[in-house]
Amino acid sequence: MSLKVRGLGLAVLAITATGAIAAVNAFATQSGHFVSDAANGHTIVEQSTNQALSHDFRVSVDGGTPIECDQASVQGTATSATMQAVEGTMSLSQCHTEGAAPGTITVHMNGCKGQGTSNSSGSGTGHLLCPAGVSGVAVTHPNCTIRIPPQTSGGFTYTSATLNGKHTITVDVNSTYTVHYEGGICIFLGTTHTGSVTGSTIVEATNTEGVPVNVTAT
Repeated sequence: MSLKVRGLGLAVLAITATGAIAAVNAFATQSGHFVSDAANGHTIVEQSTNQALSHDFRVSVDGGTPIECDQASVQGTATSATMQAVEGTMSLSQCHTEGAAPGTITVHMNGCKGQGTSNSSGSGTGHLLCPAGVSGVAVTHPNCTIRIPPQTSGGFTYTSATLNGKHTITVDVNSTYTVHYEGGICIFLGTTHTGSVTGSTIVEATNTEGVPVNVTAT
C-alpha cells in the first residue's frame, strides 16, 4: 500500500510516527533541541499552511495500491521555551485510492499522537504514541483493514529556515515502520509488513494569541 498525504499527514504517523508538535520536556543540555521565543514559552506549533512549501510525503507499504489523503494537519502546544521532544495531535481526512472519490477510505487516529525526539543536532527519532488499551491507528479501506501499532520508527532530520520573516523548521523524513493487515483481501498478502515514508514539511509557530513567533532548531 502506498499512501500520499500533504504536510505531515500520515507520515506523521510513521514518524508522524515523526515530527510532531507540543512540547514534552526540555533538556537544553542535549546536543539537539527546539527553541521558541514566545513569552513564557507558550507556543502553538503546526505545519505550514503554505502548501507550495509544505511538500508531499510518500508513505509506502509493499504489496498494495496507492492511497492519498487530501487533507492533513498536525498541531500541539508547547509550554517550555526549549524542547528536546515534541508531540502533536494529527488529523487525516478526504482519503481515497487514486482516481476514487475523497472520503472512501477513513483514518481513525483513536487518540494516538506523533512524537519526535531530537537525538543529536539536526536529527531525531519518531514515535507513535497511543492511549492505554489502544492498539494503534486504524485505516478502513473498502477491501482492507489496516492497523499501525504504537512504535518507534527511524529517522528524520531538521534544519532552521525563514518564512515570512520568522524562523521556522524544515523536517525531512526517511523512515520505516510496521503495519498490520487485519481484514479484507489484503490479508492474503500476509499480516505484517514494513512500510517506509519519505518527504518534508515546514513547521511554523505562533504564541497563544495567534501571532507568529520564531521557532529554531539547534
